[in-house]
Amino acid sequence: MRKASSMAIALILASNGLVADDASEQELKEMLKRQAQQIEALTKRLSQLEASLPVLVNATRKTVVAVEPKNKDNGMLAQHAPAPMYAGAKKKSKYTVKPRGRVEFDTVVYDEEDGGRQYREGSQFRRARLGVQGKLAGGFEYQIEADFAGGDKAKLDDTYLRYRINAKTAVTFGYHKVYHSLESATSDLNATFMERHMVSNIFEVGAGGKMGASVLTGGSNWSGQFGVFAGSPNSGDKGKDGWGINGRLTWAPYLEEDRLIHLGIAAYYRNEDDDLLSIGDRPEIRRDSFKPFASGEFQAESYNYVNAEFAGVAGPFSAQFEYGRMSTSATVGDRQFDGYSAQVGYFLTGESLPYSAHKGAFGKLKPHKALGAGGWGAFELAARYSYVDLRDAASGSFGRNITLGVNWYPTANVRFMLNAVDFEAEGATDESGRAYGVRTQVRW
Repeated sequence: MRKASSMAIALILASNGLVADDASEQELKEMLKRQAQQIEALTKRLSQLEASLPVLVNATRKTVVAVEPKNKDNGMLAQHAPAPMYAGAKKKSKYTVKPRGRVEFDTVVYDEEDGGRQYREGSQFRRARLGVQGKLAGGFEYQIEADFAGGDKAKLDDTYLRYRINAKTAVTFGYHKVYHSLESATSDLNATFMERHMVSNIFEVGAGGKMGASVLTGGSNWSGQFGVFAGSPNSGDKGKDGWGINGRLTWAPYLEEDRLIHLGIAAYYRNEDDDLLSIGDRPEIRRDSFKPFASGEFQAESYNYVNAEFAGVAGPFSAQFEYGRMSTSATVGDRQFDGYSAQVGYFLTGESLPYSAHKGAFGKLKPHKALGAGGWGAFELAARYSYVDLRDAASGSFGRNITLGVNWYPTANVRFMLNAVDFEAEGATDESGRAYGVRTQVRW
């Protein structure tokens, strides 16, 4: 800035000097006087500009910037890069804003064998979620998310404020879950099949997303989560909301990079305001709303649930087993229901299921060689058997699902799934048949 002003002053002097060659003494005095005034004005202006320069710099620093991870090899966006993170660029800024979302689009067809149900076929958005997450000053984190797959009505999903006490312990307030099984703790984005097994789905009634507070803690090979919850903001009838206590403990006695043993136990107690309960599930694929596996509605002043879980990973091979049991209490009589599920999986391309001991759940798979980066992605084969018994007091049904699946992960953020389900229900409902589903999944 000062250099530019000096050049301007020199130009003024030079230009005036050309005129002064033939001027009188009086004219030269007047000219020098004007030059002195011009130099003084320019020097004053230069000082004003230099004083305002820090303000301009500070104003520029307030601009919100987007940071997109780069691939060190070719400068392109990395295969496994997350969504861009937006943050205040001030050195003391403590907030971030990161967009998040997922789209899961399914096409399902049925091959009915027995029963009077004509199942609805076709395509649908199984999930279409949009949201943001990030950090705030003082050790706080937040997430806001809604699901738009229901058409013209959005449904609130995990939306909460979290205070992180330290790297291993956090307290969460708002609409969220304390998971009741390994299957429920593993995100649908990472679950092996298009749908979670029906034992987890049916007995989630007391552990699904609700308003409350919980504590999550853990170590290098264990996790613990405990919470107290009221009702759900998505409930159609707020008068039916109750309260409950939920907890889950997991432990990995053997844990290496691609080998592990996972053990866990979860439990909850729930007391609903209306003292009525109805549990059930569809075949392990989604399109038709009919639930052949169902208990029917009955009185339950309170109920509790216990789930035991086991999982193992040995390189590309994985196995998982869960057993759950629900007991209900009422003045007209108590009831008990139970079920179990067993599954295996194998990666043809050599990957291993990623695992988080701190969460006690499986995580996001990254192919060894993604499509467009020297490979075709990851390919996985899987099989599952689920059984549930909802009979009690001469009502309800029981039955099983057998599911076969093929998964293709071209990149870490895209997945294609093919599931074939053979289902059979007996008791209050007699239904059997087969269903076939294809899913396209994108995450960011």
